Amino acid sequence: MLKKKEKLIGSVILCAILLLVTVIGYMMSKNNNSGMDEDIFIEKSSKEEKSNVKSDKNSTSKETETSNSTEKKGILVEIKGEVKKPDVYLMKEDSIVKDLVKEAGGATDNSDTSKLNLAQKLRDGMCIVVPNVQSNTGNMITAPVSSNVGISSNSEIININTATKEELKKLPSVGDVTADKIIAYREKNGGFKTIEDIKKVDRIGESTFNKLKDKIDVK
Repeated sequence: MLKKKEKLIGSVILCAILLLVTVIGYMMSKNNNSGMDEDIFIEKSSKEEKSNVKSDKNSTSKETETSNSTEKKGILVEIKGEVKKPDVYLMKEDSIVKDLVKEAGGATDNSDTSKLNLAQKLRDGMCIVVPNVQSNTGNMITAPVSSNVGISSNSEIININTATKEELKKLPSVGDVTADKIIAYREKNGGFKTIEDIKKVDRIGESTFNKLKDKIDVK
């Protein structure tokens, strides 16, 4: 009877030990899985953050490039003389002389804007001089400083849209009077569109044009 009782107690103890081992094993397994899930979640979050940061950088870079491109678009023109704020200004490509005078704070009380063609279209590198009312100077608009201005050193071609009076006088059959008329025409009409337009200038006919056509351009 005693042995039977001892066997029963031993069986109960063994079952209890097995149950305890099972519970401990289950708990340890659960903790390990939880740690792995947490590691996976952290790694995933880290990758998402890096992806978001990269995306933000790309977006910022594109915005900066777009902004820089927008800022650079336009033409640089200088204005001096009788204006309130003489300086170099960044203007829109379709701006005219009147827009530049306004941008420079307007003309002073001593200015004489009647000597300017306020409707003339601005070009990059141009310099506008607003004259004094007592000044006797003629042309107040100087040519842009570029390889296409005035006389080309390579081909000896004169740009009739930007050449000075002295440069125009180097052309065949063009003296003081004709040079002044060429300058007056381009200021009044915003420049020559084609070299044939020079025939619209008084004193320049077909025969004179034939002498000029290989020596002028309008670029």
